Amino acid sequence: MSTPSDSGESSKPQKLKRPVSLLTPEQLKQKRALDRESQRQTRLRARQTVTNLQQKVESLTKELEECKFEIATLKSDQTLATIRPLHSTILEVTESSGSGAETPLLDLAVRDKIPSTWGGIQTFHDSFFLDSEISTSDPTTTGLLDPSLLSHAGFPYHDAPPPSLSIQVWEARPCQHPPTCRLDKVLIDIVESRKMLDAFGGNRVEFGDKKFPSVAALLNPRVQEGGHPLTCAVVSDVIHGLAVLALPEQIAVMYIICTLLRWEITGTKENYDAMPPWLRPGASQIVTAHPAWVDTFPWPKARDRICQSSHYHTSLHYETFKIVCNRSISINWPYEPGDALLQVGGYDKGNGRGEYVINPVFLSHIRRLENWTLGKEFVELFPEFEGDVNVAKES
Repeated sequence: MSTPSDSGESSKPQKLKRPVSLLTPEQLKQKRALDRESQRQTRLRARQTVTNLQQKVESLTKELEECKFEIATLKSDQTLATIRPLHSTILEVTESSGSGAETPLLDLAVRDKIPSTWGGIQTFHDSFFLDSEISTSDPTTTGLLDPSLLSHAGFPYHDAPPPSLSIQVWEARPCQHPPTCRLDKVLIDIVESRKMLDAFGGNRVEFGDKKFPSVAALLNPRVQEGGHPLTCAVVSDVIHGLAVLALPEQIAVMYIICTLLRWEITGTKENYDAMPPWLRPGASQIVTAHPAWVDTFPWPKARDRICQSSHYHTSLHYETFKIVCNRSISINWPYEPGDALLQVGGYDKGNGRGEYVINPVFLSHIRRLENWTLGKEFVELFPEFEGDVNVAKES
């Protein structure tokens, strides 16, 4: 006796399968053509799916970076609002206590108002591929370190003695004390780790490249260390933490930090001369212990002031510097942001772009200190730095 289900199944038309051996040559040819077309369509759909997913990842990555920037900006505004009423009080306390070796203690009422953890952004923040290289050699730097320079440098940290004077000027590294903030730790860790590899030639490929520093890691976050470990470390740990979305400023900051760290790692005359003259450490940086972030500050007079006054080394002042500088620093590039780069080589389908290098015109522009400016907000918070830094003119 048949069940309803059995009768239902039997009523469905069944597709007959024909063995390939029963097909005629013409039918076999058509079947193979259909199979090839089906496989081609399947591969095409797979490629399209991968492309769509890659575009979605890039879009989401961009949205994530924009969200991080908005969050960092909001936290910076909150922190700056807290710092403003405290700054004048702190200056009065430090000035009344003199500019001695030790950082004066703040009044208990003032210290209670200082947040225990600060919001905001987590970090503060040569020649090239042409045959005619940019000359950066300076005949005044070929001699020994001039002892007369040291008479103008403060030395508030007695546990860090001045370096010996029987060394060449390019061998005199900055005197940095232990990390005071996350940026200090990042910079010191990069230098120490690359120094160990430098003894075995581990930096030869990257440091010897005429296109150093490479902008690939800045343009494409998916780029791994590869042949540019120093640049990738600076981009991932420093530049991506800046509240600066403008590409020219990101490239400029990446350039000065990478150029500075390359010399700190190798200590060679060639890499010392490759730095812009205003980036080379002054006497105060050499004989006075100071935070590592100070060496990345573009203006020499400001670096001297920070080194000689130890109250600037506190985390409070660092946070204030970081917020204001990240918001207002500019290299005043008069052209389109994309003009800061030049495309060389062919188009790479793998990453969707060609190889880019820094435009020599842009490189010449950022090596001139007069093109670096801070907003008026900086000298309003730190009036003692007026004349030490370049302030942007009001438009």
